[in-house]
Amino acid sequence: REPGVIALQLFNEVGSLGSTGLAALLLPDHWRVYLFAVSLPALLVLCVGYFRLPETPHWLISCGRHAEAVELLRRLEGSSGTNLVVEDGEFRRAAAPAFENNLQQSESVSASR
Repeated sequence: REPGVIALQLFNEVGSLGSTGLAALLLPDHWRVYLFAVSLPALLVLCVGYFRLPETPHWLISCGRHAEAVELLRRLEGSSGTNLVVEDGEFRRAAAPAFENNLQQSESVSASR
């Protein structure tokens, strides 16, 4: 955890110093260029997040996409080394009862349609 916190803080400090240096070069005459330049990292993160981050299992289940939710949980359990799902799609972890209730509710809604 410590290397992650250090990297995050380093990222913030480098960004602050870079923004200050860019402001010293561009402001007040080229403020539009400055605003565009400092918004580019946020735009990049937005695009990467939109195309690379998976939907949450909770959202997938609320949309009736149970198989995708189970597949995502299986992928997550492979990266974390925990058992989140058993073969029939029920949840194994103690933290999952609320999630399991949502799964059962959505299954009953899907079955009634």
